Amino acid sequence: MLKSSSDFYMQAIKRLTKRLRGFHNRLSLRVQTALFTAALCFAAVMLAAAWSANVARQVAIEGSERELVQLAQSLAGRLDQHMFERYREVRNIVGLQPLRRIWASRPEEARSVLQELQKTVPDYAWIGLAAPDGLVKVATGGLLEGVSVAERPWFIDGLAGITVKDVHDAKLLDAYLRTSPDEAPFRFVDVAMPVQAPNGQRAGVVGAHLSWRWAQDLQASFLNRAGVADGTELLVLSRDGSVLIGPDDEERDQGVLVDLASGQGATVVEDATGSMIVALAPTVGEGEYPGLGWVVAAQRPRAVVEAPADALGRRIILVGSAIAMAAALLAFILAGRVTGPLTKLSHNLDLVGRTPELTMIERQDGSSEIVQLSSTIRSLLRRIGTAEAQREAAHVEVEDLRREVLAREQAVDEVARRLGGDLETMRVLAETDPLTGLLNRRAFLAAADKAVAEQRADDGMVAILLFDIDHFKRVNDTLGHPAGDEVIRRVGTALQSNMRSRDKVARFGGEEFVVMLVEIGPHETEALANRIRGDVAEIGFDAIAPQLAVTVSVGVALTIAADRDIEDTIQRADQALYEAKAGGRNQVAMAA
Repeated sequence: MLKSSSDFYMQAIKRLTKRLRGFHNRLSLRVQTALFTAALCFAAVMLAAAWSANVARQVAIEGSERELVQLAQSLAGRLDQHMFERYREVRNIVGLQPLRRIWASRPEEARSVLQELQKTVPDYAWIGLAAPDGLVKVATGGLLEGVSVAERPWFIDGLAGITVKDVHDAKLLDAYLRTSPDEAPFRFVDVAMPVQAPNGQRAGVVGAHLSWRWAQDLQASFLNRAGVADGTELLVLSRDGSVLIGPDDEERDQGVLVDLASGQGATVVEDATGSMIVALAPTVGEGEYPGLGWVVAAQRPRAVVEAPADALGRRIILVGSAIAMAAALLAFILAGRVTGPLTKLSHNLDLVGRTPELTMIERQDGSSEIVQLSSTIRSLLRRIGTAEAQREAAHVEVEDLRREVLAREQAVDEVARRLGGDLETMRVLAETDPLTGLLNRRAFLAAADKAVAEQRADDGMVAILLFDIDHFKRVNDTLGHPAGDEVIRRVGTALQSNMRSRDKVARFGGEEFVVMLVEIGPHETEALANRIRGDVAEIGFDAIAPQLAVTVSVGVALTIAADRDIEDTIQRADQALYEAKAGGRNQVAMAA
């Protein structure tokens, strides 16, 4: 079963690969280059966007963590400072010597002091003195005077010593302080201290109820100050983890947060869902105020923190996509410049063999590879032309021999008499160009191979000069082919007139001529080439066109040890001829 499934998937992959290969072969090199460039740019953009967004996200999270820690620590410190000041105020009142004499005997005289303290610090919702039996003797606003508070925890613990009670709902005072039923219930933080009579006896307990609204106002002021990001929340948790200020999220494990903050400084955690960054800072008290174990939690949604980084990633993708499309368009344009010569070379090569008069392709440029390919194909076509000429010559020879045999059968004496003349005529026809009377390609290459072998045996050199008539196509197009033939004949005559008896001149086809020089050096070869070039430039064509001026470009190469045969030398001369053409024509270029 496993093997059958594996074979199925392998066959599917092969079919997909075959289809992709077929699609690939239908696309031009230009389109493939543009698509590859676009894909590469898009991949680079996506990687850059992901990396940049990730770095920006980490930086944003770290910065937000530092900000939340500072915010939580600042609020925790302000809570401790505020409670310490209230603690100190109550302790100072209890310790005033003038009041110690009236706490037990004339408590109503302390009313003005309590009233002044409440006026100075409006956070005090109620300040009062309760006798040792729990009966309130004097209080701000006269509230609860004559009422027993003996069962209240602040009074019970206050008799034993200084005490601070955590946040709790108002019991007895709620009905007096609320102005309407819709108003939220009052919540207090209590500070209570025992008072001593001059005789050292307990005169009662001074209790101060701080409205919890002061802490809520403090938390709101921290959230509203400049620089705090939207979505930031500040919570104050009690010692047991209940929420004193802030939203009570059922999914948040408040006890875990309190445990994390207990016994240590500020810390950063994530909530249970991982969607919030939470900084915790415990309150630790101040001075003699021991603290109530509150924990301040500053939290911010992770999505809010990461939003700028995500926006940065999207901007990078947007801008990078535009750049990638521009790069793909530029690659498409540049690829057209690169592949244009290849397309033209392919088109010209396809015409060879289809058009009888076309035996050579034009040179192409654009890059060193294109130039090399063009030269190689031209050299190959020359070899093919030579082979064709040899085949035709062999065919002619066979036909002539057949006729000769037939003629011998009819008249042996007549054939013998004419044989010498016929053979010479055949040799001349086989080895000469009919238009110029110069050697043709086959005869020239045979003579050149023999000359190279002889010169190498004597450590000598052979020079090859390739001549090409400049802008010859214009002559044919404007004056006609008869005029072009006349130009070719006169140029051939000019070349032949400058040769020694041991040198060889041939027409390679079209407007191209080749010269072989033996027993000559580079400087003499270059000088001779320039002399011939000058002679051609001085030829007059008044009978054809008075204004016609003909020039030639010359490529020169001398045999070297690395040349495998005369074709290598001719190819280097052809490359030099290309350089002469590219350099402006009507000049001589020497191969390296």
